[in-house]
Formats: sequence, C-alpha cells, structure tokens
Amino acid sequence: MKREVDEVVTPTVDKYRLGKMAAGAGTILNQEISPDNAYAEFLDATAVLTENKVPMSGRIAYVTPRILQATKA
Repeated sequence: MKREVDEVVTPTVDKYRLGKMAAGAGTILNQEISPDNAYAEFLDATAVLTENKVPMSGRIAYVTPRILQATKA
C-alpha cells in the first residue's frame, strides 16, 4: 500500500496540483527551454513574480532534473 501511495497516488496528486497552479499563474512561456536560455528564463520568471508583488520569502521553484541541469551549465 505504501508503494502504491508513493509511486502512484502522490505523483498523480502533485501533477494535478501543479497543473492547477500553473494554469492560474497568468504568465505563459512560449519557447523551449534549453541549456542556453534556462537560467535567463528562470530569472525572467523571478522578475515576473517580483513585479506582481509576490513575496520574496517562501518562494519555491519546482523544476525537472533536465531544467536544473541546464541552469547549472
């Protein structure tokens, strides 16, 4: 049962929640993220949050391993 929750239920709920948050965000990225632009796009997204007066404290970025690797390149 724990494996079912860890490997099926939790990822499904996370995908749903993150999808709902992204749908309501109001800013849509219209380009592919690559190693050449990943960090700049991340900084642009941070700027959008700041300009919309989202508090600096408590911000969390959810990224895929590929995007994380691209920002470190």
